[in-house]
Formats: sequence, structure tokens, C-alpha cells
Amino acid sequence: MPEQHTKRILLVEDDVFLAEIYQTKLSENGFTVDLAHDGEEALEHARTNPPSLILLDLILPKRNGFSVLEELKGDPTFSAIPVIILSNLGESRDMERGHALGAAGYIIKAHFTPTEVLHEVQRVLEDGATPAMAKSSIPPSEIPSSKSQTSSEVSDPLLDSKQ
Repeated sequence: MPEQHTKRILLVEDDVFLAEIYQTKLSENGFTVDLAHDGEEALEHARTNPPSLILLDLILPKRNGFSVLEELKGDPTFSAIPVIILSNLGESRDMERGHALGAAGYIIKAHFTPTEVLHEVQRVLEDGATPAMAKSSIPPSEIPSSKSQTSSEVSDPLLDSKQ
């Protein structure tokens, strides 16, 4: 087994089914995988047994992923640990926020197979490369804003005629 795969990954995912899929894929490829199912548990794991890399979901119980990322990157003891956000939040503002807080990459779960996630983890650990975001290498600053309309911005002839 190659030496590079003796690294410890902290997988932070509250969906038990998805966590099991990612854990299996990473473990089968020689990684030691610790699981955390909420933000508080993630911080506890990171502090007691610092990993080589963290795969971090954003929508979590107790403490969201952005908060976890901010705390980890704000602490010099953990700031060098690469964090790859693994989320289904795909808005450009979420991606920009993740990178601004120090994420090494941003993977949209629905766009990546577990094998592709494994390859991104390997690339970050081996090369220090930033993972492709949402199947592209476009930096978040170059992603066009996808401004969503609020209900007050949506034109509806029926509503407009009642006002």
C-alpha cells in the first residue's frame, strides 16, 4: 500500500448514507477516515486527532460548516489543514464564501461521484492542488452571479393588478 494513503481524513457529513459511501470509498483506497455528523463533533475530532484533510458539509446540525471552517482557519494550530467543502449548496456566493474562509476547494456533491471526490482528495494531499469546483477549474471570483429573484422582484400580472 502506498505511503501517501496512510493519511487521516475527517469526513463531516450528517447524512449517514452519504457518509458511509464516502467513508467506504476512502477506506478502500487506504485512507483512515474519522466521521463527524455535526459541526460540534467535527471541531472536537479535529482538536483531539488532527486530520491530514477535512471533507466538510455545510448544512449540519448544531453548527454549520461555514462556522466550523471559520473557527478552524482562525486557529493557527489547525489553519494549515486543507478543507474541501463537500456540499450541495452550489450558489456562487456560497462558493465564494467558502474560499474566502480558507477552503482548499469546493465540491458540489450532486456533480461528483465518490470516485471523483477520492481523486480530488488525492490531488490536494499529493500536490496541494485546489480541487475543481463544480466540475470546472473556474475560480469563484469568475463565476457569474446567479442573482435569484425575491418574491418582490418577480413580476406577476395577477398580483400587480391587485395592488
